[in-house]
Amino acid sequence: MNYSNYHCHTTYCDGKNSVREMIDEAVRLGCPQLGFSGHSPTGFAKHNYSMRKKNCDEYFDEIGVLREEYRGRIKVFRGIEQEYYCQDPVDRYDYVIGSVHYLLSDEGDYLSVDHSAEIQKEDAERYFGGSFLKYAKKYYDTVKDVVEVTHCDIVGHFDLVVKFNEQLKFIEESDPVYRSAAIEALEAVASHRVVFEINSGALSRGYREEFYPAGFLLDELSRLKVPVVFSSDAHRKEHLLFGFEKMSELAKTHKLTVMEKMEDILEYTRG
Repeated sequence: MNYSNYHCHTTYCDGKNSVREMIDEAVRLGCPQLGFSGHSPTGFAKHNYSMRKKNCDEYFDEIGVLREEYRGRIKVFRGIEQEYYCQDPVDRYDYVIGSVHYLLSDEGDYLSVDHSAEIQKEDAERYFGGSFLKYAKKYYDTVKDVVEVTHCDIVGHFDLVVKFNEQLKFIEESDPVYRSAAIEALEAVASHRVVFEINSGALSRGYREEFYPAGFLLDELSRLKVPVVFSSDAHRKEHLLFGFEKMSELAKTHKLTVMEKMEDILEYTRG
Protein backbone atom coordinates (compact mmCIF):
# COMPACT_ATOMS: atom_id res chain seq x y z
CA MET A 1 0.00 0.00 0.00
CA ASN A 2 1.25 3.49 -0.85
CA TYR A 3 0.78 5.72 2.19
CA SER A 4 0.55 9.51 2.38
CA ASN A 5 1.60 11.66 5.33
CA TYR A 6 0.21 15.09 6.25
CA HIS A 7 2.16 15.81 9.44
CA CYS A 8 5.79 16.66 8.77
CA HIS A 9 8.21 19.43 9.66
CA THR A 10 11.12 21.05 7.87
CA THR A 11 13.99 23.40 8.60
CA TYR A 12 11.45 26.23 8.71
CA CYS A 13 10.76 25.09 12.27
CA ASP A 14 12.33 22.17 14.15
CA GLY A 15 12.69 19.71 11.27
CA LYS A 16 16.05 18.49 10.00
CA ASN A 17 15.36 18.49 6.25
CA SER A 18 14.28 21.04 3.66
CA VAL A 19 10.92 21.06 1.90
CA ARG A 20 12.53 19.67 -1.25
CA GLU A 21 14.30 16.89 0.63
CA MET A 22 11.05 15.80 2.21
CA ILE A 23 9.26 15.80 -1.13
CA ASP A 24 12.07 13.82 -2.78
CA GLU A 25 11.86 11.20 -0.03
CA ALA A 26 8.08 10.99 -0.37
CA VAL A 27 8.45 10.46 -4.13
CA ARG A 28 11.05 7.75 -3.50
CA LEU A 29 8.67 6.01 -1.10
CA GLY A 30 5.82 6.18 -3.59
CA CYS A 31 3.60 8.48 -1.53
CA PRO A 32 0.65 9.70 -3.61
CA GLN A 33 0.37 12.84 -1.44
CA LEU A 34 2.43 14.79 1.09
CA GLY A 35 1.33 17.57 3.40
CA PHE A 36 3.53 20.04 5.27
CA SER A 37 2.50 21.21 8.72
CA GLY A 38 5.02 23.70 10.03
CA HIS A 39 4.60 24.76 13.66
CA SER A 40 2.73 28.05 13.84
CA PRO A 41 4.64 30.91 15.53
CA THR A 42 4.85 30.75 19.31
CA GLY A 43 7.00 33.73 20.18
CA PHE A 44 5.21 33.93 23.52
CA ALA A 45 6.84 30.71 24.75
CA LYS A 46 10.15 30.20 26.54
CA HIS A 47 10.83 26.88 24.78
CA ASN A 48 10.22 27.82 21.17
CA TYR A 49 10.61 25.39 18.27
CA SER A 50 8.17 26.99 15.85
CA MET A 51 8.37 29.01 12.66
CA ARG A 52 9.14 32.68 13.01
CA LYS A 53 6.48 35.06 11.74
CA LYS A 54 8.92 36.54 9.23
CA ASN A 55 9.47 33.10 7.67
CA CYS A 56 5.84 32.00 7.30
CA ASP A 57 5.42 33.66 3.89
CA GLU A 58 8.61 32.05 2.62
CA TYR A 59 7.39 28.65 3.88
CA PHE A 60 4.04 29.14 2.16
CA ASP A 61 5.59 30.34 -1.10
CA GLU A 62 8.28 27.66 -1.35
CA ILE A 63 5.78 24.85 -0.92
CA GLY A 64 3.62 26.47 -3.60
CA VAL A 65 6.51 26.61 -6.05
CA LEU A 66 7.61 23.04 -5.39
CA ARG A 67 4.17 21.54 -5.62
CA GLU A 68 3.94 22.92 -9.15
CA GLU A 69 7.40 21.58 -9.96
CA TYR A 70 6.46 18.09 -8.72
CA ARG A 71 2.96 18.07 -10.19
CA GLY A 72 2.29 14.70 -11.81
CA ARG A 73 4.71 12.92 -9.50
CA ILE A 74 3.15 13.71 -6.13
CA LYS A 75 0.38 15.96 -4.82
CA VAL A 76 1.69 18.45 -2.27
CA PHE A 77 -0.42 20.33 0.29
CA ARG A 78 0.36 23.45 2.31
CA GLY A 79 -0.75 22.96 5.89
CA ILE A 80 -0.04 24.39 9.30
CA GLU A 81 0.15 22.87 12.77
CA GLN A 82 -1.71 25.56 14.62
CA GLU A 83 -0.77 25.91 18.26
CA TYR A 84 -3.74 26.45 20.59
CA TYR A 85 -2.30 29.75 21.85
CA CYS A 86 -1.31 31.13 18.45
CA GLN A 87 -3.80 33.63 17.08
CA ASP A 88 -2.36 33.96 13.58
CA PRO A 89 -4.94 33.40 10.80
CA VAL A 90 -4.99 30.03 9.07
CA ASP A 91 -7.35 30.74 6.17
CA ARG A 92 -4.73 30.51 3.43
CA TYR A 93 -3.57 26.99 4.28
CA ASP A 94 -5.01 23.89 2.62
CA TYR A 95 -5.60 22.23 5.98
CA VAL A 96 -4.94 22.73 9.69
CA ILE A 97 -3.67 20.38 12.37
CA GLY A 98 -4.76 21.64 15.78
CA SER A 99 -2.40 20.87 18.67
CA VAL A 100 -1.79 21.81 22.29
CA HIS A 101 1.94 22.02 23.04
CA TYR A 102 1.63 24.46 25.95
CA LEU A 103 -0.44 25.05 29.04
CA LEU A 104 -1.23 28.52 30.35
CA SER A 105 -0.79 28.56 34.12
CA ASP A 106 -2.94 30.59 36.51
CA GLU A 107 0.12 32.81 36.90
CA GLY A 108 0.14 33.58 33.19
CA ASP A 109 3.17 31.46 32.31
CA TYR A 110 3.29 29.24 29.22
CA LEU A 111 4.37 25.71 30.13
CA SER A 112 5.82 23.43 27.45
CA VAL A 113 4.13 20.03 27.47
CA ASP A 114 6.64 18.23 25.24
CA HIS A 115 10.01 20.00 25.61
CA SER A 116 11.53 17.54 28.08
CA ALA A 117 10.61 15.23 30.93
CA GLU A 118 12.58 17.43 33.33
CA ILE A 119 10.66 20.57 32.36
CA GLN A 120 7.36 18.73 32.66
CA LYS A 121 8.27 17.47 36.13
CA GLU A 122 9.39 20.93 37.27
CA ASP A 123 6.20 22.56 36.00
CA ALA A 124 3.99 19.95 37.67
CA GLU A 125 5.77 20.60 40.96
CA ARG A 126 5.78 24.39 40.67
CA TYR A 127 2.29 25.01 39.32
CA PHE A 128 0.27 21.92 40.28
CA GLY A 129 1.60 20.98 43.70
CA GLY A 130 3.46 18.03 42.28
CA SER A 131 0.25 16.43 41.05
CA PHE A 132 0.60 15.12 37.52
CA LEU A 133 -3.09 14.27 37.58
CA LYS A 134 -3.87 17.97 37.94
CA TYR A 135 -1.33 18.78 35.24
CA ALA A 136 -2.92 16.25 32.89
CA LYS A 137 -6.42 17.49 33.66
CA LYS A 138 -5.33 21.04 32.81
CA TYR A 139 -4.06 19.72 29.50
CA TYR A 140 -7.27 17.88 28.67
CA ASP A 141 -9.42 20.82 29.73
CA THR A 142 -7.46 22.88 27.22
CA VAL A 143 -7.70 20.27 24.45
CA LYS A 144 -11.50 20.27 24.73
CA ASP A 145 -11.60 23.56 22.80
CA VAL A 146 -8.89 22.83 20.24
CA VAL A 147 -11.29 22.71 17.28
CA GLU A 148 -13.02 26.00 18.08
CA VAL A 149 -9.74 27.77 18.80
CA THR A 150 -7.54 26.48 15.96
CA HIS A 151 -10.24 25.75 13.33
CA CYS A 152 -8.48 22.47 12.68
CA ASP A 153 -9.33 19.61 10.35
CA ILE A 154 -7.04 17.14 12.12
CA VAL A 155 -6.45 16.83 15.87
CA GLY A 156 -2.73 16.44 16.55
CA HIS A 157 -1.27 13.88 19.02
CA PHE A 158 -4.32 13.99 21.27
CA ASP A 159 -2.64 12.62 24.43
CA LEU A 160 0.71 14.38 24.05
CA VAL A 161 0.69 15.06 27.79
CA VAL A 162 1.97 11.51 28.44
CA LYS A 163 4.88 11.78 26.01
CA PHE A 164 7.45 11.17 28.77
CA ASN A 165 5.35 8.95 30.99
CA GLU A 166 6.89 5.67 29.90
CA GLN A 167 10.28 6.98 31.02
CA LEU A 168 9.49 8.60 34.35
CA LYS A 169 6.10 7.12 35.29
CA PHE A 170 4.50 10.40 36.30
CA ILE A 171 1.10 8.73 36.28
CA GLU A 172 -0.61 5.38 35.88
CA GLU A 173 -2.35 5.68 32.52
CA SER A 174 -4.83 3.04 33.70
CA ASP A 175 -5.91 5.37 36.54
CA PRO A 176 -9.68 5.90 36.16
CA VAL A 177 -9.34 9.59 37.06
CA TYR A 178 -6.82 10.12 34.28
CA ARG A 179 -8.82 8.12 31.79
CA SER A 180 -12.01 9.94 32.67
CA ALA A 181 -10.39 13.32 31.97
CA ALA A 182 -8.98 12.08 28.66
CA ILE A 183 -12.25 10.51 27.50
CA GLU A 184 -14.26 13.58 28.51
CA ALA A 185 -11.97 15.75 26.40
CA LEU A 186 -12.07 13.31 23.50
CA GLU A 187 -15.87 13.31 23.50
CA ALA A 188 -15.91 17.11 23.46
CA VAL A 189 -13.52 17.27 20.52
CA ALA A 190 -15.26 14.45 18.68
CA SER A 191 -18.56 16.35 18.80
CA HIS A 192 -17.14 18.32 15.84
CA ARG A 193 -16.57 16.96 12.35
CA VAL A 194 -12.88 16.47 12.79
CA VAL A 195 -10.33 13.73 12.09
CA PHE A 196 -7.95 12.39 14.74
CA GLU A 197 -4.45 11.33 13.81
CA ILE A 198 -2.71 8.16 14.86
CA ASN A 199 0.73 9.62 15.41
CA SER A 200 4.04 7.72 15.57
CA GLY A 201 6.26 10.70 16.42
CA ALA A 202 7.04 9.67 20.00
CA LEU A 203 7.96 6.16 18.84
CA SER A 204 10.31 7.31 16.10
CA ARG A 205 12.14 9.56 18.56
CA GLY A 206 12.35 6.89 21.26
CA TYR A 207 10.05 8.39 23.88
CA ARG A 208 7.22 5.86 23.75
CA GLU A 209 6.36 2.38 22.58
CA GLU A 210 2.70 3.24 22.02
CA PHE A 211 1.18 5.50 19.40
CA TYR A 212 -0.88 8.58 20.14
CA PRO A 213 -3.72 8.16 21.01
CA ALA A 214 -3.44 5.25 23.44
CA GLY A 215 -5.46 2.10 22.88
CA PHE A 216 -8.32 2.98 25.23
CA LEU A 217 -8.78 6.25 23.35
CA LEU A 218 -8.77 4.47 20.01
CA ASP A 219 -11.61 2.35 21.39
CA GLU A 220 -13.51 5.54 22.14
CA LEU A 221 -12.91 6.87 18.62
CA SER A 222 -14.22 3.60 17.25
CA ARG A 223 -17.30 3.78 19.47
CA LEU A 224 -17.99 7.34 18.36
CA LYS A 225 -17.28 6.48 14.72
CA VAL A 226 -14.64 9.20 14.39
CA PRO A 227 -12.28 8.75 11.40
CA VAL A 228 -8.51 8.73 11.73
CA VAL A 229 -5.51 9.52 9.54
CA PHE A 230 -2.00 8.10 9.83
CA SER A 231 0.73 10.62 10.72
CA SER A 232 4.41 10.22 11.49
CA ASP A 233 4.98 13.77 12.75
CA ALA A 234 8.23 13.47 10.82
CA HIS A 235 11.05 15.83 11.76
CA ARG A 236 13.48 14.10 9.43
CA LYS A 237 12.98 12.40 6.09
CA GLU A 238 13.91 8.96 7.42
CA HIS A 239 10.76 9.00 9.57
CA LEU A 240 8.34 10.04 6.86
CA LEU A 241 6.31 6.81 7.00
CA PHE A 242 7.50 5.54 10.35
CA GLY A 243 5.14 2.96 11.84
CA PHE A 244 2.49 3.14 9.13
CA GLU A 245 2.21 -0.62 8.66
CA LYS A 246 1.64 -1.08 12.40
CA MET A 247 -0.88 1.76 12.37
CA SER A 248 -2.78 -0.02 9.65
CA GLU A 249 -2.93 -3.18 11.75
CA LEU A 250 -3.95 -1.15 14.80
CA ALA A 251 -6.77 0.54 12.90
CA LYS A 252 -8.14 -2.85 11.86
CA THR A 253 -7.93 -4.16 15.42
CA HIS A 254 -9.88 -1.18 16.76
CA LYS A 255 -12.26 -1.13 13.78
CA LEU A 256 -11.42 2.45 12.84
CA THR A 257 -12.27 4.28 9.64
CA VAL A 258 -9.05 5.48 8.01
CA MET A 259 -8.92 8.46 5.68
CA GLU A 260 -6.05 8.24 3.21
CA LYS A 261 -6.54 11.32 0.99
CA MET A 262 -6.57 14.96 1.98
CA GLU A 263 -9.53 15.56 -0.34
CA ASP A 264 -11.58 13.07 1.71
CA ILE A 265 -10.50 14.64 4.98
CA LEU A 266 -11.54 18.12 3.84
CA GLU A 267 -14.82 16.89 2.42
CA TYR A 268 -15.56 15.34 5.80
CA THR A 269 -14.50 18.31 7.93
CA ARG A 270 -15.68 21.15 5.69
CA GLY A 271 -18.12 19.63 3.23
